[in-house]
Amino acid sequence: MKIKELYSRLDGLIPPSYSCDWDNDGLMLCPDGDREAKKILFTLDVTAEAADIAIKGGYELIVSHHPMIFNPLHSLEDRMIIALASAGVSVFSFHTRLDAIDGGVNTVLAEKCGAKVTDTKADGFLGKIGEYGAPLSPSELAEKVKASLGSEKVTFVSAGDGRYSKLASPAGGEKSAVKRVAFLGGAGDYEEAEAALKAGCDALVTGDIGYNAMIDLARAGMTVVAAGHYETENPVLSMLMKTVGELTDAELKRFDCKMIKTV
Repeated sequence: MKIKELYSRLDGLIPPSYSCDWDNDGLMLCPDGDREAKKILFTLDVTAEAADIAIKGGYELIVSHHPMIFNPLHSLEDRMIIALASAGVSVFSFHTRLDAIDGGVNTVLAEKCGAKVTDTKADGFLGKIGEYGAPLSPSELAEKVKASLGSEKVTFVSAGDGRYSKLASPAGGEKSAVKRVAFLGGAGDYEEAEAALKAGCDALVTGDIGYNAMIDLARAGMTVVAAGHYETENPVLSMLMKTVGELTDAELKRFDCKMIKTV
């Protein structure tokens, strides 16, 4: 399948109408749209190593989640982009539209963490809402998320520790039952979490979120689990590969591009 044809098909399945206004995703680079996409590399980020693999391996296309080009370019001096263009490698990036669609980043995240997705749309919330069959304590939720995603480190705050009560005990956080959970891969923020609270969620599972936001949300009655930006988004590559694999018989390869390390 030609690169321009494949992009058109994916653009229909992952529509740009779902992208946030501030986002820049879609067709990042296309030296030759008529070139056949015989080998396709999938990665969360178009890193230098990913570009090297694509060029040396003779790949015609890279499909990523995070946009290769996010901020406006006023001149083209990026050696990696120039090298990709010179090698005839195209790049597609599906960012916030992939977060928002049913079956995308946040659906995959919820299901990987063992929740059943119940609400695919909540007013003002980009993520997905899922439920567990039996209530979990905040620490049980954190442990489940950590094990499910293979995160090296998970931080969490319990609503039970944040809400003031004369009857609160030191173990108050463990008494805050969690059943209805909002899942938001990548970067969480207070506004998104507030929307999840209004939708009746007990907890938010996200990638990373600020310290003050976590404290404020606990005071507002929400347990928050931060499991890592990369860890909460990288699972979507399986969905992307499956989607592309149903459209073409090209050779598909996955590159797990984790650059940020924990010590």
